[in-house]
Amino acid sequence: MKKTIEEVLHRYGPMTSSALREKLIATGITEVNARQRISRAGGDVQRFTHFYLPKKEAFLYLTKDYNSRQYWNALLESHANARTVYAHTYFALRPYQGAIPAYLFSKVSGSPDKLKGQIASSRLETQLIKGSVLRKETDVVLGECLVTYINESPRV
Repeated sequence: MKKTIEEVLHRYGPMTSSALREKLIATGITEVNARQRISRAGGDVQRFTHFYLPKKEAFLYLTKDYNSRQYWNALLESHANARTVYAHTYFALRPYQGAIPAYLFSKVSGSPDKLKGQIASSRLETQLIKGSVLRKETDVVLGECLVTYINESPRV
């Protein structure tokens, strides 16, 4: 039985477009048709657009899954499997209990400031903040800090 993208994401949770394509093919859809369905997905299917996986592979999720533990685990796992600088940076913050002074970010991330073909640490910081992985906070002692934001409920 052919399943829709929403049904697959509901059953298996957020995933990369290539994993979703494989799941759709397993239900009897051709590869070309699966790619077309993924590219035309809309409605309740969302794409994480703040930073991409290699080869501009998409990360897809249902609206109801946004900011859930399953969402963050799948996003970080897909970036870790692809060995992206985004996953490296997030996991590099763990020994610091998810918070560092902002001036240390380029050293902790391992991302250079001026090197062709690499993501600059300032751009990396901006993308992680826009993607809600990090947020800026001000500490009385340390000054401006970067704190991991993953799976916290927004403050009202």
